[in-house]
Amino acid sequence: MVDPARLGTEADDVVPSHARRWGFRLAAVALGLVVAVVLAEIGLRLLAPQPTGAYALAADPDVGSMPRPSFEGRKRIPDVYDYTFSHTAEGLRTTPASATDSTAPEVLIFGDSFTYGMGVADGETFASRLAEGLAGRGTSVRVRNASRPGGAPDFALRLFQARDWQ
Repeated sequence: MVDPARLGTEADDVVPSHARRWGFRLAAVALGLVVAVVLAEIGLRLLAPQPTGAYALAADPDVGSMPRPSFEGRKRIPDVYDYTFSHTAEGLRTTPASATDSTAPEVLIFGDSFTYGMGVADGETFASRLAEGLAGRGTSVRVRNASRPGGAPDFALRLFQARDWQ
């Protein structure tokens, strides 16, 4: 039988002991989850590293996010593409085949990652191929690639207005 005089003391002893056990269990589960996540992260980094590369975009106060001016980089995604790229001082994708004569007519190309040439070198972009094709027909034209990966019509409009191109 239970002695009524000791009821209060036993009950006080049982509750903290019970709460302590649950606290230890929760702490063990939390620690186990943290260890599992850390081990998974290490495993992914060692066994299946994610592609990284130079961050080629920069913030412009007038335009927003645009290609980083005077930048050269390399982007590599295994089994997809591996290419080098460069940007002009204005933050436009370099078009090596373009005419350098400043009096030549100018073609300004706006677009998204396809027009920018994501996945291909500077000389393989649409803008560069256009400049080569026009030069092959005897037409001297400066082709400028003002595209941006993820670019939308609003980016083209902001860039056109900010640079005051005519």
